[in-house]
Amino acid sequence: MSNSSFSHEEIVREGKFSAEDMTEIKKRRRDYNRLGYAYQLAFVRLASRFPAQQPLEIDRELLTYVGMQLSIPDEALERYQNRQQTMAEHRTAILAYQGCRRFGEAEEALLEAFLFEEAGLASNRRGRSSYGPGSSSRRRQSCSRPRTPCSV
Repeated sequence: MSNSSFSHEEIVREGKFSAEDMTEIKKRRRDYNRLGYAYQLAFVRLASRFPAQQPLEIDRELLTYVGMQLSIPDEALERYQNRQQTMAEHRTAILAYQGCRRFGEAEEALLEAFLFEEAGLASNRRGRSSYGPGSSSRRRQSCSRPRTPCSV
């Protein structure tokens, strides 16, 4: 029986690394750094957040899957956990690699404008399907789940 927070299907779907991911992961010099970076990257993709850092939140099934892809044993993560500075640097690198940015004033203004627009559209659509003829294509696009978080 698994204690994983994620289903096996989710881990395989979101935790499988592309060739581009492997190139990024291999930029780390030591096995334990590659494993730690890759584990955090996969965790972010699955949970839309970073794992808790002190102590490092470990999902054993995800760690095993990540380690298998890199041919690095799970035990290598023990060394990685001892360097908080490295873990923090990796979080910053993962945000940049994923194209994410911090949620700031500009993003807040964009969100507020979007919500007011949607609230106005919703009040005008009462009694109509929000996906029928005349519905906003922007509305349909906003319902799709992004692959990774775009703000932290």
